[in-house]
Amino acid sequence: MEFIKALKNVITKQKRKAGVRAYYSSGTVFMSRLFGYRLVRGHYEPDERFAPAIKTINEMLAAGKTLLETKAALDEMKARDSSNNRYSFARITALIRPIYAGYIEQRGKLVGVKNLTPIVTLEIYRKAKKQLKLESKNLLPQ
Repeated sequence: MEFIKALKNVITKQKRKAGVRAYYSSGTVFMSRLFGYRLVRGHYEPDERFAPAIKTINEMLAAGKTLLETKAALDEMKARDSSNNRYSFARITALIRPIYAGYIEQRGKLVGVKNLTPIVTLEIYRKAKKQLKLESKNLLPQ
């Protein structure tokens, strides 16, 4: 009985992985929730409530600002997330993703998404990601 249950789990995982590949392969993406975007007639458009904060976060980190400076700027803007809370460091770091530049990561490569309007450019995303990586190395205890 245990063996059959384990086999079913393996088969289910394989089907799920195969489904995800087919799901993204056409260049369009549909997600149940995507912070900072609204789904309008099958196209993701930036949500005017959250897009300015996402853009500010990516641009400030791309310019070499620290997480502390970025958080202070967001607090000064009185920017709030979807739960009406101030942006935390965890939320700020979570918003450095290729989806906001109009790409998804698939098998280690960035693939463009056709049904999404990007909030930032790919160059800004890459610089922000690099800054975040540098800052995380500096924050680690030695």
